[in-house]
Amino acid sequence: MNNIQKLVCHPNMPGKGVDSIDVQVTLKPGGRLWMRYHIACDPAHVQLSDPADPLRTDFLWHRTCFETFITRGGQSQYIEFNFCPSSRWAAYQFTDYRKGAADLPVEEAPAIHLDLSETHIAIEADVLLPESWRDGPMMMGITTIIEDEEGTLSYWALAHPGDKQEFHDRSCFIHPLQAAE
Repeated sequence: MNNIQKLVCHPNMPGKGVDSIDVQVTLKPGGRLWMRYHIACDPAHVQLSDPADPLRTDFLWHRTCFETFITRGGQSQYIEFNFCPSSRWAAYQFTDYRKGAADLPVEEAPAIHLDLSETHIAIEADVLLPESWRDGPMMMGITTIIEDEEGTLSYWALAHPGDKQEFHDRSCFIHPLQAAE
């Protein structure tokens, strides 16, 4: 499945300097997930972390960060990936809503690439899903946190369930994910 999803900014935390965020998602047979987050903006208004070694790193969501959450219908567990423009990344597994958090074992580090111009910032992330997450009907939550030039964070997602941003809320996991034929 290959399509473009539009993220919306949480109304209580407006995204200064960002016109729109579109995300293209492709799940290939064998469990390779490719995503491209495209932010239409003046990059001067967005803080990006400096390039770094592609290491697993916690707390990436304190700055500009691109995320995806994946669950299976009827199951309480879910997984989360975080991608940073620096090429740092994180992967977590949960047994239920914000419970049982642990590092998600991965076979290889995600490949993360930054594309920057005068009119946009884009991050491409290529992830090999763990074997137990490569098939079956799944649902995704796709999110982004943008830090503006003043250090203020805005929160973008496919859906926002309430007055406060909460990316782990299942009502945010609305994009069906299935491998291309």
